[in-house]
Parts: sequence; structure tokens; C-alpha cells
Amino acid sequence: GREESQLKERLLKPGLQTKIKDQLEQLNREHVESSKNLSEAQSELLNETNTFNQLKDERNKKLENFRSLSGRKQKKIEQQVLLKSRIEDGTLFNYLRDTVPNFEDTLGKVINPELLLRKNLKPEFNHGESSLYGLKLDLSQIESKGFGNVQSIIEEIQELDKDIADLETQITQVELEAKILSSKCDAKEHDVARVRHEVKGELAHKE
Repeated sequence: GREESQLKERLLKPGLQTKIKDQLEQLNREHVESSKNLSEAQSELLNETNTFNQLKDERNKKLENFRSLSGRKQKKIEQQVLLKSRIEDGTLFNYLRDTVPNFEDTLGKVINPELLLRKNLKPEFNHGESSLYGLKLDLSQIESKGFGNVQSIIEEIQELDKDIADLETQITQVELEAKILSSKCDAKEHDVARVRHEVKGELAHKE
């Protein structure tokens, strides 16, 4: 009875009521501020995550482009090696080119292209015989394999040189851009981790 009466009397004092009101308002302001900070942190986390994902996509496209260009360059190099092998000394191609005029339109039509690159066939004509095992064919009915003469092969090799140099320039540029994007990705990943930590802190503070 008496203690309850004293408590009611204290609560009804103007000064105490004002103090309680101020404390409630302060708590309310802190709650609003905390909610605002949490919302801003979550928004920043979303933005940073989206930026990070965009950077990753850009980097992956650059790397894919890099692989594609590298593959094209390798094919050009292989084409060039094949062409160079045709005009090397000691190959069947080289022998026929020097021995049989316009061989591309005669023997060249019935010889496996791979054999023309071999160096261990020891080619020679017996008694001036230029037919294949004495067999005569109507070669006009067979399409030429398009071996080309030495000059056209050299020109093609030179053209491939230009293509390879151009691809190397593109590859260098793409590789540099990919490295820059990788660095940006790493930095953005750190930003995402930092903001995620901030969000956790705000959540803990709000609780």
C-alpha cells in the first residue's frame, strides 16, 4: 500500500515524466537512425555486389575472347608451318616442283597431299617415264588439289605473317584488359566483404 502510493506519487511528478519522455524519444531516434543506417548499408551491399558481378562477367568475356584469339593464332601458325613444309628441300613436293612442269595439274591430282610433305620417299623417274607406274589417266576429269606454285605459297605465308602479327596485337590488348578487370574484381570483392561486415554490425546493433 504505502510503497505503491509513493511510487505513483513519484511517477506523477512533472520532472520525472519529462525525463521518461525524453528517454523514450531518444530511444525512438536511435531506432530510426539504426534502421536508416541498416537500410543504407544493405543498399550499398546490393550495389557493390551487382558491380562485382558485372565486372566478373566482363572479365569472363575478355578471357573467352582471349582464348578465341589464341586459338585462331594457333591455326594460322599451323597453316604457315604446313605451307613452309611444302617448299622445304627434300620433300616430294619440292622434287616434283623442280622436276615435273605444272605437276599440280598432273601427278599432283592423284597424290595424297600428306605424301607431298614427306622427305623419306627418295623420288626419281626411271628412263624418263613420268607416269605413275605406267598408268595413264585422263587427269582432266580430276580437280586440281590447289597446291599452288612457290610464289603463291610464299605470298600466302607472308599474308599469314601479317594475320599472326595482328592477332598477337589483339591478344596483348585483350590480355591487358583482362588483367585490369581482374584487379578491379579483386578490389570490388574486398568492398563487398567490407560492406557485408558493416551490415552484420548494423543488424547486431539494431537487435
